[in-house]
Amino acid sequence: MLRSLRNVIIFLIALTLNQIVSAQTVTILSEDFAGLSAGDNITTNGTGAAIANSTLSNFTLVSSAYSAGGMVKLGSSSVTGYIQSKTLDLSVNGGAFSVSFDVKGWTFVEGNITVSVTGLTSQTASYTATMSSTTLDNKVLNFTGGTAGSTVRISTTAKRAFIDNARVYYTGTLPIKLEEFVGFNTINGHCLKWLLNTDSDNVIVDVERSSNSSQFETIYSTATSQNFNNKYATYTDTKPLVNNNYYRLKMTDIDGKITYSNVVSILSTIPNTAVKILSNPIQNGLLQVQVGQAQSIVL
Repeated sequence: MLRSLRNVIIFLIALTLNQIVSAQTVTILSEDFAGLSAGDNITTNGTGAAIANSTLSNFTLVSSAYSAGGMVKLGSSSVTGYIQSKTLDLSVNGGAFSVSFDVKGWTFVEGNITVSVTGLTSQTASYTATMSSTTLDNKVLNFTGGTAGSTVRISTTAKRAFIDNARVYYTGTLPIKLEEFVGFNTINGHCLKWLLNTDSDNVIVDVERSSNSSQFETIYSTATSQNFNNKYATYTDTKPLVNNNYYRLKMTDIDGKITYSNVVSILSTIPNTAVKILSNPIQNGLLQVQVGQAQSIVL
């Protein structure tokens, strides 16, 4: 009896640990505002200059936002302010995600913070920390129904507040573990190589490509399963884009849960190279061909 009870307890502990280990937090966007070093966030006259659109790589649209000693100050004594993220794919994890940030107010709390996401109902967070506080309040807002091509806007409802450590992320149990994803130039094109392990019987792997690391399109799809664990898979992009090519893997399990890989960047060394016989190839007994778009070679 005691042995059976002991075995049950061991099983429950193992099951709990497995669930904990398989839970993974995936960051979609993270900004600590370290680049906004001018000014400070502890005095009423220490705020730095207003920042312009695209000053921040993650929050590319701003209004009444100011550098504040490693934080961003939103709003002024007369207007509210906001920062809006670059375009994000929030459809992953079934559209469930969270937005977190640290916040403190002016010499007193002048309002709340609102988080607005494309197509979703806005949420508002209250806080109590002020300029003189030694720590900021951390706020986490949970959303569902996220879609691709979305933006996240963090704004004040009245006048001023300081924001730090803004993050968009999701947490879920991922039956897919990507061990490695790399890419490199070859004579035949851009070779992509990956190794993943999964507990699922059917995982769809899409190879996606982008010219700007933000807008991706699928160029290849394949299926895999646990029978292929610990075995490398490869794909060669024989017609890469000119200049920089950005690649990632989109992995969809049998339940429809999507996981993205790291992004691999490969620079095309010979863009759109082709050999072309000229209209009058033989001149003075020599054969002329054109390589690429601008180079002629006499053979």
